[in-house]
Amino acid sequence: MSGSDSHLLEARRDGKGRWQWARKILLSTKTVNPSGVALAVDGHTAYVGLSIRNALAIVDLNAGEVTAQIPTGVCPFDVVLSADGRTAYVSNFGGRRARKGEHAELSAGTPVVVDDRSLAISGTITRIDLAARKTTGELSVGLHPCDMELSPDGGLLFVANANSDSVSVVDTVAFRVRETISVRPDPNLPFGSITNALAVSKDGRTLFVANGGNNAVAVVKLSTSPTSPAS
Repeated sequence: MSGSDSHLLEARRDGKGRWQWARKILLSTKTVNPSGVALAVDGHTAYVGLSIRNALAIVDLNAGEVTAQIPTGVCPFDVVLSADGRTAYVSNFGGRRARKGEHAELSAGTPVVVDDRSLAISGTITRIDLAARKTTGELSVGLHPCDMELSPDGGLLFVANANSDSVSVVDTVAFRVRETISVRPDPNLPFGSITNALAVSKDGRTLFVANGGNNAVAVVKLSTSPTSPAS
């Protein structure tokens, strides 16, 4: 799990089934606020979002050290790996990087594109080729994207948008938003469902969406057709 400041924390289970803290792997000599963690299938590599560094760290778990950092959008939050382990998807809570001349304000030293209320107006996900260790695309989704889940076949990526009360459905092959699902329990309710976590059923037919602002879970029926809307 990611720890505060600059470490990846490891726990091990002993012969009696009890968990004990083990290694603390240093990710940076500076505070980077690590966030989401994804493990390679072989268990030898961890991919960790560094929210303040705006990067994805590749960690050699055998050596206990960072071997590379790959740039992402602003404030990487969650990390999801494709089934073949070749691609990583990273949700960027602060969206894309600010462009010259845009209205932006500093957050942990990074300019973030905001509106006149100082709220981020961009949310994105980054696609990364892990073998080449480079970014291969950035896609706009809802605001403050956080948790992500892949469909069982890997064809769809579901993205929880905490500040848009929605889920973006991304076609992973075309790398485009196929659909945006509103998950407010009632469209007449005030803004603030705070959609922050997801789970997909094993058969790929149901999406469970945590709405932190409603103290509720939305249940979404998913289409199994590759051309029909997901919901």
